[in-house]
Amino acid sequence: MSKRRARAKPTAKGKGPKPKTQSPKPEAPPEVRLKPDATPPEPSPASASSSGLKAWRVVNRVQLGELMGLHPDSITDNVRLGMPVITKGGRGLESEYDAVDCLAWYRERQGKNALDKAKTKLTDVNAQRAEINLEKERGLLVSRAEVINAGQTFVKAWTAKLLTMPTRLRHIGAITREQESGVAAFVREILTEISSWKTVGDALDSSAKDSAA
Repeated sequence: MSKRRARAKPTAKGKGPKPKTQSPKPEAPPEVRLKPDATPPEPSPASASSSGLKAWRVVNRVQLGELMGLHPDSITDNVRLGMPVITKGGRGLESEYDAVDCLAWYRERQGKNALDKAKTKLTDVNAQRAEINLEKERGLLVSRAEVINAGQTFVKAWTAKLLTMPTRLRHIGAITREQESGVAAFVREILTEISSWKTVGDALDSSAKDSAA
């Protein structure tokens, strides 16, 4: 028997393996440029994770100033005084702060300042009291009550002297009995005017008017 040769099956025209097509490359996102007046960017999550803090606690100088109600320059001044800072900025990089730690530091410092002021005020008061007591012991200072009592005693004394003046003038023959009542009325007028004086200036004004009359 003769062997039959196997015939190769003809391939269909145009039915070969399809060439592989390359997928289009993704387009790069457009760059975003901040305007000169734009607010500084918030700290990146990478900086927060590197410091071991939550992202919301890490703030820059401007943000910390808004939280504390201070000017950004005051934040820098407080750092010089010992306020904690996570990373110090430089060459275009902003400093980063832990908002919680900085607020706690600021409250503690404000409390110390208030305590120092109170201690200073108490020291001044004690010094003034000691000075007053020393002047009293030396006789250089008297109490207000002593001055009032002395003044009232003096006024009562010369008021009594003035009221007896008309009678004494009549006894020495300076005035007649008929003139005594007129002099007494004049004395009472003087005493009434003096009682209306409230300040030293009132007394000086009254004396100046009498001198000009």
